[in-house]
Amino acid sequence: MLILPILLAFQTAEGSGYKTNDFALLGSDGKKYTVKTLTKGKPVFLVNLYDMEGSQGIADLNRLSQMTMGKVRVVGLTTLSTRGRGLARVKELGVRFLVLGSDDPYSILDIVPRLVIKEAGSVSYLSNTLLLPDRRLTHVWEGYNRWTLKRMSQDALKYGHVRLKIDFSRFPEKLQRGYGEFYGLGPG
Repeated sequence: MLILPILLAFQTAEGSGYKTNDFALLGSDGKKYTVKTLTKGKPVFLVNLYDMEGSQGIADLNRLSQMTMGKVRVVGLTTLSTRGRGLARVKELGVRFLVLGSDDPYSILDIVPRLVIKEAGSVSYLSNTLLLPDRRLTHVWEGYNRWTLKRMSQDALKYGHVRLKIDFSRFPEKLQRGYGEFYGLGPG
């Protein structure tokens, strides 16, 4: 009985009122993106890939990108520049969705702080959110599974007026949280 509240604590709703900062980041396709050019009037599913050290989740995110194509864009955020090493890592991992990075490796920490940095400076790999064209975030999850993807789909319909057809059975039931590490000052 105690497991459910603990599990739900990792899948907390942020509400639809939090707005992200605007940004100008370089995509893995070589183009510059701002919120306006990234969303193009449609919701975007942002995933924190942090330093792209792990390949966990890439196959699922590629699949999700294929299933939501033309309706909700799947986009990874990384602290790596999407030139040089970062672009090589995107190709090496077989990423088939857009990845945004910057020459300033920690600029994403300022863009979507609730996505990237959790309480006490903890960085959460695979945390994700739905970004709306007006820069609002619907929810922030510390990972993904069938439940979070269903919620993302519901948010896309409710806030973005986009109906998605996702085969949720092709995604894990268990929450995929990747890994975390501390950034800056952590609990002492």
